[in-house]
Amino acid sequence: MARLFPYIGLFVITAILLILYFSKDDSSSRELIWTSISFENLKSIRISNLKEIIDVEREATTGLFWVAIQSADPVEPVSGYFRPNSKLADFVESLNPLRVQRVLDFVDKHSHAEYGIEERSTKVSFSFRDTKEEFTLGKRSYGSNSMYIFDESKKKVLLVNSRPFESLKRIKTLMFERTPFVVPNGLENVSVTVSGEFVMTASVKIENGKWKVKRPDGDKESELEQWLSHFRKLKVRSYVPPGEVVTSFGRPLFSIELSGSDSSFFEKIQILKKKVNKNRNDEPSVDQYIIHSLHLKAYGVIESNAAETLYKELVSLLSP
Repeated sequence: MARLFPYIGLFVITAILLILYFSKDDSSSRELIWTSISFENLKSIRISNLKEIIDVEREATTGLFWVAIQSADPVEPVSGYFRPNSKLADFVESLNPLRVQRVLDFVDKHSHAEYGIEERSTKVSFSFRDTKEEFTLGKRSYGSNSMYIFDESKKKVLLVNSRPFESLKRIKTLMFERTPFVVPNGLENVSVTVSGEFVMTASVKIENGKWKVKRPDGDKESELEQWLSHFRKLKVRSYVPPGEVVTSFGRPLFSIELSGSDSSFFEKIQILKKKVNKNRNDEPSVDQYIIHSLHLKAYGVIESNAAETLYKELVSLLSP
């Protein structure tokens, strides 16, 4: 038994050294900060591949972002715009800082294809006030939540967490702002204007996700609660391009104003209608319903049948 002691000691020492080595390697790779991508200083993001180009641009006046989508063919015009939701900020903050699990120092350009880094790969660039960061997205690392990317400026292949970049690839669905207005805590009052005429005000609050309305005369409180619940379900389907003249929309069909105990909170939602032509010249124009709010700070297209029904129900509800 005594003869085994040296071997047991050697085995224990080797095991400890191996544990320390791999722990050190894993820790250093996880803690390696490559760069910082700050949402506050962000001016724009461009996501491009062989099929399309998606530009995320910050407005200089409002600080809000617009997303523009167009074909990779430079002749084709922009095919759509939308406001991004809060997930855009979450995505950028998840890269602040960008942590690298591993830097592949000795990878020449001819070996990039092994990591999915090719001419057809998706490219992402971040523009800030004074700098720019550009990456080419590669393939996922087998059996992990990591992916390879190529830093275009530093000419390095990096292994990073794939989740933020995978979410960016789904920006058109994941980050599309469909909620036209917000109803925060502390809501106390609602007022309604129909066709430019102020018609009603009421005390209101939300309990367990449901509207609770109180009117001085107690008239049609439950009907108004139901109508507000339906109104809150409106979703933005598409957006009127920024800069398009909206004076042709005319006077709003109706407006809803929400205010709370906090005087800093005030939300105004307007529903407008305009005539639009279909693609074919021989087809008659149709009604398009638009929603505008202080939260959205844009004009969003909503489902026509839902808007029409809400308008008719509101007129009937407020009739003497």
